[in-house]
Amino acid sequence: MLVDPTDAPEITSEIPESPIFSGQSSSYEYLKDPEQRFSLPPGLEVRLTRTQGRGIWNQSQRRKGEILLGEVPTVATLSTRYLATHCSACFFESGDKPLKRCPACQLIHYCDPECQARDWPLHKRECPALQKWLAAAPQASPALSDNSAPGMLIPSDAIRVLGRLLWRRQKKGRDSIWVKETDAMQSHRASLSSNEQTSQLYTHMAHALVRYLGLESLNELAVYGIDSIAALVDLVSRFTTNAFAVTSPTLTPIGVCVSPKVALFNHSCEPNAVLVFPGVPQSPKKDQPKLVVITIKNIPPDEEISISYIDTTLPRYQRQEALKQTYYFTCNCPLCSTTREGGTDVDLREGIYCSRKCGGVCWLPTEEDCFTRCTKCKAVVRDTDAVLDAVRIGQEALEKATRVQFSDPQKAIQLTQNLIPILTSAGLLLSSHPLLALSRLHTTLLITNFRSPFDSDSIELNSPQIQEQRQLSPETKSSLDEAQESLDEAIRSATRTCNGLNQILPYGHPIRGLAVAELGKLLSVDEPAPKHLIDGAVPSPSSPPTTATTSQLASAIPAPYPPSGPQRLKLAYETLVRAKEELMVGFGGGKNEGGQVGLEARKLLVDIEKELGVWREGIRSAIADLPKTTGGR
Repeated sequence: MLVDPTDAPEITSEIPESPIFSGQSSSYEYLKDPEQRFSLPPGLEVRLTRTQGRGIWNQSQRRKGEILLGEVPTVATLSTRYLATHCSACFFESGDKPLKRCPACQLIHYCDPECQARDWPLHKRECPALQKWLAAAPQASPALSDNSAPGMLIPSDAIRVLGRLLWRRQKKGRDSIWVKETDAMQSHRASLSSNEQTSQLYTHMAHALVRYLGLESLNELAVYGIDSIAALVDLVSRFTTNAFAVTSPTLTPIGVCVSPKVALFNHSCEPNAVLVFPGVPQSPKKDQPKLVVITIKNIPPDEEISISYIDTTLPRYQRQEALKQTYYFTCNCPLCSTTREGGTDVDLREGIYCSRKCGGVCWLPTEEDCFTRCTKCKAVVRDTDAVLDAVRIGQEALEKATRVQFSDPQKAIQLTQNLIPILTSAGLLLSSHPLLALSRLHTTLLITNFRSPFDSDSIELNSPQIQEQRQLSPETKSSLDEAQESLDEAIRSATRTCNGLNQILPYGHPIRGLAVAELGKLLSVDEPAPKHLIDGAVPSPSSPPTTATTSQLASAIPAPYPPSGPQRLKLAYETLVRAKEELMVGFGGGKNEGGQVGLEARKLLVDIEKELGVWREGIRSAIADLPKTTGGR
């Protein structure tokens, strides 16, 4: 009989600690010869510090954009939402070629027989487990289910990846280097007594895992090298503490993975490296999904290499809360040390403009401390209640819009569209929370839901010039104008997002690079109703494109923004050049070529160069056709 989680005893912290994590002596013994368990690339080494424990340190001079480590994760699985649209072996999206579904479980999909064969050693254990789970699971309401098939209650990605971890553990043997590496990951079981919610989560996950494996009791876990409840809790704790999100080339989370080597990198809210999945199409499928750690700053020898475990665009109190809840530590990085009481520097994630327009900034007022003054002119912010109300309403709208972004995107757009002007009027910086988060979400929603009339079968459009010559019906003209405004609004929103990110993220950060690339793509989209034709402006692509920072884009172009015609195309070129440069840092240069998005930007740049060449050639031909005047009287 399967273990019923409701009848099972609750797991508590009274269980004795696992020896590998007890005391400092065992940790020290492990670190005396770290190469016994971790084979790191040259120039990296594991060191132990009193404040942060184990970490990876640099031994040579590193430049930003350099790949430090790259590997296929130990185990990985797709989130339920992406099981039908992505290959469960290489994690690539299906695209134009349909995926092949496993005929037994009918849940897992693959690109081709090669991917299926590579994943078979684990899926042959996973497949019957999924079938038994689905046969015994209660039917879920399609309205409440996040699964690919209506009514199915599929095991969470956490349970599925833990199952894969145990099946591989059983095959490797507990004395293997592979198992020792996973066992060496940090566990926080001792902290369960102080967090009842986490304790209940661990209890639920442990019993769900036993059920998924088809076991009748916890004792049967011995075949996987789990010989006690303590060992089971350690397994769950190591997973929740050390797992990383598998992301698409655009940083969309699509799954979860475990990599003991990467788990050795410590956290900083101002990291000098990032963890990405570039998803370079030309790389062999057997090397996918490939997890890569890349420098985003120049790193001298004897400096610790850090990555971020959380979203670093969040304000300090939200970052600290997230780190304590999942990772059980308080971050003391330089960014977290910048506090209201710590000096004159304002964290731009929590700032407002000075109401006197002196060019200075002030800390956002809080419920606990509403007193704030400008760091430049020292003027005190008077109407703090209005700012607090705007921030509170903005946070509520952000949470609601995030919840309904897939189920009701128009509602989400309405929420973000209404709140962004309120927060802007309250004086928040573009980089301040929740304004930046709302701007990012608004941009994503506008891009996702934008439908160009050029893709419609009901409207035949060949070029803006033909549009001008034809007699368009009022309905068609109205549709084109509406599409033009939607496109322009998406561009303005993307520009606002880029400007906010540029204030708080370093050059080359992948989030920043992707935002600039998205803006460049929007600027390159064919205009449904070009203003330069309607207003009678003379097309002029001017001089060859040059690179400009994204923060200068809106200010460098005279109102109205965005421009139209060849000026928009020139701006698209400049923006994509900048995006490609930043992506070469955030996703790695060389063979990576800035990742999949970097490759797309390069191809789009070639197309824009050709189109700009056509404009210039047309102008030269028009000038040559002008009547020549003769000199003299």
